[in-house]
Amino acid sequence: MKLCEHTAVAWAFGVPGILMALALVIYVAGRKLYVKVPPAGRDPNSFLAVLWTRSRKGEEAARAKHGAESVTGMRSVFRIALVFAPTIVFWALYWQYGSTWFNQAEQMNRDVFGWHMESAQMEALNAILILIMVPAFAYAVYPALERAGLRPTLLRRMIAACSSPSRLSCRLR
Repeated sequence: MKLCEHTAVAWAFGVPGILMALALVIYVAGRKLYVKVPPAGRDPNSFLAVLWTRSRKGEEAARAKHGAESVTGMRSVFRIALVFAPTIVFWALYWQYGSTWFNQAEQMNRDVFGWHMESAQMEALNAILILIMVPAFAYAVYPALERAGLRPTLLRRMIAACSSPSRLSCRLR
């Protein structure tokens, strides 16, 4: 008996493999059309060079050696990093829901109308529910609420979504 005889694993690996091979053929076929820029060499005013000079000799030395614009650029990178650092933490926590759904699915009866659902397929339910619920709310629920005299602003929508006990991303504050 083959390992994946009654599952779609072969399709799950085969279709992306075929599409990647097709993408490689297209890439190689168009290689003469690409603009090839020769390497410019090492930038003396790169982020790491400016950071190294500033950490070793101070900001004034970095301004004298690399220029004020390079030092300002290096400081801007740190400001931008402060904006994106919480995003990394958020997504690291958010994507842990998949293993939770998998663990829950292991304990459930996964026979749905005569079809046996694998535990790993539970992770796809989030994307499926988003594809169903977003248009349903955008074209049915929110317009119905507005006709009823309730104006669901973005803030009210977020509050309603976060007050639901099933929203893991809102509870990770």
